[in-house]
Amino acid sequence: MSKISKVIVLVLFFSSVAQSYEIEEDYGYSYFTVGMENVTYEESYSGITSSVTTTSPILNTGGLFHVNDKFDFSMDAMATFSPSESTEAWKDSSGALMQENSYDYSNAETRVLLHYKYTPEWRILVGSSFRYQSYTRSDLRGINGYNNPVFLEGSTWKESSTDVTLDAGVSYDNGSLSGDNKLRTSFKFVAGIPVWSCTENTRLSGGDFSYFGYHTMLEGNISYEMIKGLYLGWYINMKYEKRFESDSESVTYRDSSNNLVSALAVLPESDTYGFSTGLQALWSF
Repeated sequence: MSKISKVIVLVLFFSSVAQSYEIEEDYGYSYFTVGMENVTYEESYSGITSSVTTTSPILNTGGLFHVNDKFDFSMDAMATFSPSESTEAWKDSSGALMQENSYDYSNAETRVLLHYKYTPEWRILVGSSFRYQSYTRSDLRGINGYNNPVFLEGSTWKESSTDVTLDAGVSYDNGSLSGDNKLRTSFKFVAGIPVWSCTENTRLSGGDFSYFGYHTMLEGNISYEMIKGLYLGWYINMKYEKRFESDSESVTYRDSSNNLVSALAVLPESDTYGFSTGLQALWSF
């Protein structure tokens, strides 16, 4: 089973368990969304920049669960489903194209938040996210005679990042699918910083990179009651993530003559912009 499948199964399991222990009748709910996500990823280092945009299906599942009159908690799991491939372009400081490669991006994230109910609808959020991201690059080709000395022509390599973040935010959600109003709206804003991170690159041996940055997320949805306890609707999610350049690490790699080369390497500064939208189902039976 893939890491993405495990995340979804785990959250669905805990959602079912938590719903069975609800303290108040008709309070709390589970949800599932399916949509499309557009992600733009940009890197920059020493005047060299790269940019690529991918569009892939995305799944999201989780729920909101009752604790007492002042607190709830939520669990959310998001995962890229069947990542699509795009072309990443690299340019020098003058803006001239240096190289291109094929690129795909996948992301799996589980977020657990404690909700302090300032009012029944307005909530202050605090919690943590557990995230795994991967970037696979292949079919590298130099442009205008450029030859990359580290990442070789036609090669394939994968960069994977795992991190744990401390999150805080605010949301508007009445926490229930019962009531006279058949139209339901909610929104959530969350920001976070990594408290632990590890990034590996299959081309660079011996380097486990740690980085610092921040991420933000804004999500809203609107839904309508189809039958008692079941709402169908639409959601929109926007996110931004900043990664600052990491400290240098000692790595080794093999050059075009298969000689082992030792060097210092860093994780470049990067920006990730995401937008997703799609269908949402919420239920509480």
